[in-house]
Amino acid sequence: MQTQKIKLFIKTNKTVESESWGRFRKNKKTKDPNAPKKPQSAYFLFINDRRPKLKETHPDKKVTEMSKLLGAEWKDLSADKKKKWEEKAETLKAEYQKKLEAYKKTDSYKKYQDELKKQKKSKKKIEESDEESESEKSSDEDTKRKAKKNPKPKRKAKEESSEEEEEESSEEEEEEEDD
Repeated sequence: MQTQKIKLFIKTNKTVESESWGRFRKNKKTKDPNAPKKPQSAYFLFINDRRPKLKETHPDKKVTEMSKLLGAEWKDLSADKKKKWEEKAETLKAEYQKKLEAYKKTDSYKKYQDELKKQKKSKKKIEESDEESESEKSSDEDTKRKAKKNPKPKRKAKEESSEEEEEESSEEEEEEEDD
């Protein structure tokens, strides 16, 4: 059963809900393949520039160790030097905004938006059916729990305690009558 769900995920590139695959989100929004790619941040521009140079000086370091060194370098970088990378990032971001505005006027963007609307509708339907099935399950579980809990022993305990009280009160009455 799980292998079928995993295969479904691989084929459709959509996430599915599974008990053992908690990290997957249900009905994840698909990416638009025709949309322009988002620009890199100043930090990533810096890292991509520095990584080859650092690799030459430290060829034996692992990727994670390289990332730590690069992060420390970025942190220690002065504001003036960071500004250089931030300006590059801003120019790339401005170019991206222009491309995005042009892309939003195309037919492929409109098709993608229609596809998203269909996904949202199907997601709502799935959620509604899930809620209904969950409410049915919870009501079934409640009835099972009630059936498992036997209220008769509780009543017996109450009856026994009330019988004991009656016996005590009758004994007290008898003692009062004897006096």
